[in-house]
Amino acid sequence: MNRISALLIAGALALGVTAQTAVAEDEGGKGYGHRGQKLFEMADADKNDSVSREEFLKAHEARSLERFSRLDADGDGNITKEEFRNHKKERRERFRKCMRNDSE
Repeated sequence: MNRISALLIAGALALGVTAQTAVAEDEGGKGYGHRGQKLFEMADADKNDSVSREEFLKAHEARSLERFSRLDADGDGNITKEEFRNHKKERRERFRKCMRNDSE
């Protein structure tokens, strides 16, 4: 499996969870709030209150390509282990900074 396929699959799974939580929230269950609803609306391109397989894949392809571009720091079309590690490190540092700001 190539890297883009793996990213697309991971993205598709994430949108599936988001769509489920948006539905659960509408039905009075515990959901992810406004973010989940916005992601569902983004995927629902024809605005018929349902997400078709095509809409689902298209929405996630765009998001996956954006994520891939963020990881591919040098823009050569490949994500190296170093780029991946650096991205994880940067995300961890941003999270820690955010947590420190929230606790003050």
